[in-house]
Amino acid sequence: MLTSKNEGGRHTFNGLLTHVEMKPAELLLQEPRFSLHLHEAQILSAWYITIGSTECWEFFNNKGHLVLQLLTVHPIQPTAYLLFNKSQDIKINS
Repeated sequence: MLTSKNEGGRHTFNGLLTHVEMKPAELLLQEPRFSLHLHEAQILSAWYITIGSTECWEFFNNKGHLVLQLLTVHPIQPTAYLLFNKSQDIKINS
């Protein structure tokens, strides 16, 4: 199980300090590798996290709850997903 924390501006991923940017969730729609129905899940914001060649997107709904965590590992596993969907079904296509 992967764990992600944001404490006082320091973000850790499995205990390692990571590079984190706050980005609008709509940026994911520009990624050619996948698409997801953001409006159905009421996702408003996303954290974009990189650890070496690993990318992680964490999506938050309009109540600030984490509803989806998406993990992509490059280049060995270009589409490896880790999903936590606490609200409703989210469709992901690769």
